[in-house]
Formats: sequence, structure tokens, C-alpha cells
Amino acid sequence: MDFKLIKRVQAYLLKGAIVFAILAGGTFTARAETKLFSLKNIHQNIIDDYKNVKHISRHKLIAALQKEDKDNYLIFDVREKDEYAVSHIKDAKLLPPSTWKSSFFRKFGDQIKGKQIIFYCSVGVRSSKMAKYLGQSLKEKGAKEIYNLEEGIFGWANQGAPLYKSDEKSQKQKIRVKREKLADKSHSQQVEKALNQTTKVHPYNNHWGQLINDETIRSYVP
Repeated sequence: MDFKLIKRVQAYLLKGAIVFAILAGGTFTARAETKLFSLKNIHQNIIDDYKNVKHISRHKLIAALQKEDKDNYLIFDVREKDEYAVSHIKDAKLLPPSTWKSSFFRKFGDQIKGKQIIFYCSVGVRSSKMAKYLGQSLKEKGAKEIYNLEEGIFGWANQGAPLYKSDEKSQKQKIRVKREKLADKSHSQQVEKALNQTTKVHPYNNHWGQLINDETIRSYVP
């Protein structure tokens, strides 16, 4: 047996494996990062960072909003105005992340008592921070529970749950429909619903937008 030949072959194979690993390393790293960069993992980090904040799944919220007691929920969109304009959950109230506690209660204080309060943002970071910031004061004002929406509006959009827009064009269209006073009331309601609904969602930026599964629904404009 030629041991020198065997050693040369082993060395050649090892060298080839190292070169392959170097060349392919970028791909492997990218795949690993993609796997780690997920709404599920981000939500777990949020749970770790905001231990006193409760969370509600989109499935439970969707079910709750379809029931007769939907008026018991008060939903806040903790994003910026341009994000909210592209789309938001129906009846959600815009609450910019920079809102001070005094401003919040001056505007919404009389709506809190007896309500389930839901905060959401793109993935849940800004809304969890807001839930923590306002949580104790909300309880003192009579709120039943305070929740962050798990995986935010990105998870909501990925699920195909309904989104609504609030841009100037849709508002003008709504006014036009109302002025026409259509004889068929049910048809009028369907038209207004179609004008308001959208499939688009603001991606925040190109990096975070990758968490929206369907790239065709990512949009910076309504």
C-alpha cells in the first residue's frame, strides 16, 4: 500500500473541501441569517425584552373583532403617519411612537375604561415599548387588559388578514359614493368597503420589509 499516495490524496481532498467551504460560506451564512431573521424569532426576543407585556395572536384578535363585542377593543397603530397611510387594521387609531403619555391621555383618556387595549406596529418592537410605557397608567384608567399584537402588521399581512388605507384619494372616492346616494344600500356599502381595503403594507425599510412574505404587497405609498 502506497501510504505517500494516500496522504497526497487526503491532502488534496482536504484542500478542496476548505476552498469549497470558503466559496460557499457566504451562501451558508446568508441561509442561516435568513432562518434566524424571522417574525417568530423576533417575537421571542420581544418577549424576553418586555417581560411584563402581554401579547395577543392575530388569530385571536381576528376572531374577537368578528364577534359582537368588537367594540370592547381599542386598537392603536404605533407607527408613523406615512406607514399608517399605506395600510392599517380597521378602526386602528394612529399613535406615533414619539407620543407622550400626557398627549395620549388628553386625546384618548375618556375612551379607555372597560376596553381591551391593543398596540401594534410593523413587527412588535415599537408597540411593545408603548404598551410598557402606558401599561400601568392604562390600568389605572380602567383598561381591562393591554396587549401587543404578536408579529405586528407584517404577520397580519402575511396571514392575508384585511388591511385598510386612509389616503386622500380614497377619502374623495368615499365622499363621491355618499353623494350619489345609491338606491341599493348594500351595494353602496360594498363599494365603500372596496375603496377602503388594500393588500399593501409599508415595509418600514428594505431590510425589515423582507419579513413580508409577498414582495408585491410591499409599498411605501398608498
